[in-house]
Amino acid sequence: MEERNVKISVCYIVRNEEQTLPLSLKSVQQAADEIVVVDTGSTDRTKKVALEFGAQIYDYVWQDDFAAARNFALDKLNSDWVIFLDADECFSRKKAKILRSLIADQAPSVNLILVQRQDVDEEGKVMLSLYVPRIFRLRKDLRYVGAIHEELRQNGGMVKGIVTVSPEQLRLIHTGYAGSLGKAKAQRNLDILRKELAKASDPGHLYGYLAEAYDGIDDQENAMKYAYLDIARGRQAETYASRSYRLLLGKLSRQKWDYQERQRVAKLAVQDFPEVPEFHAEYGESLAAGWQYRQAAGEMKRACELGQDYAGLEPSLFTAEVMKTCQRREDLFTKLAAKAERLNITACVIAKNEAKNIVRWLENAKVYANQCLLLDTGSTDNTCELAAGAEIYHYEWKDDFAAARNEALQYVKGDWVAFLDADEFFAHPEQVRGVLAECEIQHPDVEAVRLTICNVDEDDGGREISRFCNVRLFRNQPELRYAGRVHENLLNVRGNALEVWEEPCVEVIHTGYSSSVLLAKTQRNLALLKQDIAAKGEQPQHYRYLADCYHGLGDYQQAQLYALRAIDAPLKGQGTHGDMYYMVLLCMRALSEPEADQLAFAQAAARKFPALPDFPAVMGILYQENGQYEQGEKYLTRALRLARQSDGRESSSFSDIEALVYAKLADCEQHLGKSQAALQHSSQAMECSPYEEEVLTGFCMVRQENREKLIIEMERYFADTEQNCAFLCRFCERNGFGDLYEYYGNHWQERYGKELPRRQYYELLRQGDWQSLVDKLQQGLVANFELSIDLLLRLDRQQGKNFRDVERQLVALLPAEVQAIWAKISQGEAPADWQNYKIIWSHILTYGDDEQLEKYGELALRQQEIWQDIVKDLMEQEKWRAAFNLLAKVPQEEADGEFWQNLGRCLYHLGEYEAAREALERARQQGLDTMLMKSYEKWLENVSLSRRNTL
Repeated sequence: MEERNVKISVCYIVRNEEQTLPLSLKSVQQAADEIVVVDTGSTDRTKKVALEFGAQIYDYVWQDDFAAARNFALDKLNSDWVIFLDADECFSRKKAKILRSLIADQAPSVNLILVQRQDVDEEGKVMLSLYVPRIFRLRKDLRYVGAIHEELRQNGGMVKGIVTVSPEQLRLIHTGYAGSLGKAKAQRNLDILRKELAKASDPGHLYGYLAEAYDGIDDQENAMKYAYLDIARGRQAETYASRSYRLLLGKLSRQKWDYQERQRVAKLAVQDFPEVPEFHAEYGESLAAGWQYRQAAGEMKRACELGQDYAGLEPSLFTAEVMKTCQRREDLFTKLAAKAERLNITACVIAKNEAKNIVRWLENAKVYANQCLLLDTGSTDNTCELAAGAEIYHYEWKDDFAAARNEALQYVKGDWVAFLDADEFFAHPEQVRGVLAECEIQHPDVEAVRLTICNVDEDDGGREISRFCNVRLFRNQPELRYAGRVHENLLNVRGNALEVWEEPCVEVIHTGYSSSVLLAKTQRNLALLKQDIAAKGEQPQHYRYLADCYHGLGDYQQAQLYALRAIDAPLKGQGTHGDMYYMVLLCMRALSEPEADQLAFAQAAARKFPALPDFPAVMGILYQENGQYEQGEKYLTRALRLARQSDGRESSSFSDIEALVYAKLADCEQHLGKSQAALQHSSQAMECSPYEEEVLTGFCMVRQENREKLIIEMERYFADTEQNCAFLCRFCERNGFGDLYEYYGNHWQERYGKELPRRQYYELLRQGDWQSLVDKLQQGLVANFELSIDLLLRLDRQQGKNFRDVERQLVALLPAEVQAIWAKISQGEAPADWQNYKIIWSHILTYGDDEQLEKYGELALRQQEIWQDIVKDLMEQEKWRAAFNLLAKVPQEEADGEFWQNLGRCLYHLGEYEAAREALERARQQGLDTMLMKSYEKWLENVSLSRRNTL
């Protein structure tokens, strides 16, 4: 077609575009036979500007639908070809002159011309280059679809007859996402996309646009969510199909600790877009982040080969400058790979009776070590036989871990030492050589490498308990030796500070906190600490280890005392100091200290360690348990976000409570009417820990309206085994899920031939059929004394003649001695037989409510020895209010030192600090001086200090 015969229309959809429209119109004015501008409600000079260029203007009522507006414009045209631009797009001046000849030269089969568009920022810097459909034939079957990010389609499908114009011939410049204008545009686009998403039958094509829009308003969580959904669809036949891959890789590249996810996405990008050079470069960088240098160098080389003469339709910013960078990175990765292969590494361990662990340690060490060295300190099992292949030396144990480690170092031949415990192993042993190669070349002055130690419980399916950073790799130098009888540390014996490089992405798995070995290990460590203290005196470096030991032994008062001392001590653990704050909170919870005090301490810890998720998690849990669901949701959400962002440099116990955090968050959301979020987060809680009862309870609570659906969902987490069925029966019985209890009870009987001993009784109890329940008891439950007392207490809490009748029938089934006692105490009279009363009291303590505890506890006031035992029982069960009320009624002549100590404890836990202090002082006046009193006095001092600091 001759240039003068082709008729070209230039089209725009505009609203308040007076700033950008003139430049765009100037760039196409010479090529246009007609200019059509569809205005959707401008209030500035946009229309006047268009008229100055001779445009035909049509008003259009905006309907949040760009495709509808564009198709409206197409219906107004009278031409052969259309140049359809946005007002913030323009052709470069020199290139625009060829527009008419370029269009006229197209073959009859060509319907669409793709032009390269460069997105530039406010300074004119190119952010992205991609091919866009802006020039096409005017045909009835070519129309737009999509309310936002509309796409040109031919009869609803892909356009046939597409050609691409090289950027040397023609280039489009786009300024629409510069500065604050880009954010406003992103919000506008997002609003439209949300409406489209709500009604879309196939929402997949919107995911990439949603990811971009959310990214444009800095909502990173949703941006990544929709980008992941988009890449799950695979490569799509659309313009800029790689947008979501780029978005994810850009964000993941800033999170080195998540290099494995970056690798996964980069590998997927290379598979789906093998022609794009920067995806190979990204994959190379992600491999290098995981210390796979040889493969990384290969990907960099491939990126440079593809980038040499790139001519693909997908956008690429693989400039000559980027290529030079990739070539330098290829050289570096090649050098690092060679260094890794030449390293001489010794894997070292000291062991005694470690047959359970030594094979795994050795197999793990062989992956990276030239020399595997075992120092045996007196094994009586087959540890040494199982360690065949390692160099084995023997050493007489001297109750000193540092001495044993230093003995082992005498036999080391390597340049680097990997000194792990027998119950430790590298999660990825193939990384060790690469890590040390990086250290040699990038950090030549470093003496030791601090890694992440992940404490896991092998007896609980490998559940992670906590993580912290510590040295496990170091140079074989004579001045680097260990110190410390227990919890020994590496140091420079010349007195110089140890030069340490921290690499938290390298993980060592530690199984020493598994339930089956923890108690014995803790007792051993405490004994060694006491030996050290006896020899040297108690020092600040002992505090945190004493706190750990006492907590492991369940002595929460002592654990809290030493954790507080560790916090106050001048000696702080590097990257581990937050542990002591978290331990104090664990102890406060175990000791049932006032929630207000727990919250205040958690808030103070959160201020000191703002990047740790542990303390917002505790705050969120406390708020949730107090019914403050909005606050709970806020802090639990913050905790999960911080956990995702953590770089691992500060130790954390969040993994131990992650499931509970999700469960508590789900409960908050359920109370706030956010049922979908509650369903999602309760499922995530189950993914973490399905056997945790509070997690499972929350999961069932948000789904209890549909039993059949709930049972189906439970199958995802619990295989149909006899063990699981028994667990679920016990769980449902304890937590009041009667319908589920009935289902799993029937299943247990039908599938495994097992009858639940109390299923019928609890079913009658659930139904409130008390008379039938008593009949069942008469037939065979007389021997179940505990359940009988439980039922009596339940009946005692009910009002009405019918309940009293059933109560009398149940009492008649009990032994005569117990009947006599119950007859007395149910009438508020003191029993004559205190020995049998104590038997009943133990069950009252378990099943009674607060009112019953006080009611039946007061009956013992006539016997000093008895009420003292009752008070002790109440405090052991942390029934502080009931214990206080009982003590308040004790005759003054019986108020000895122990009485005042107990009263002080109760007052402390009830938040009456001044009164608690006075009571403890009275105890001292009575001549009492116990370690327990000292602990409470210390806590009261901390309360006073905290209040003064607050004021």
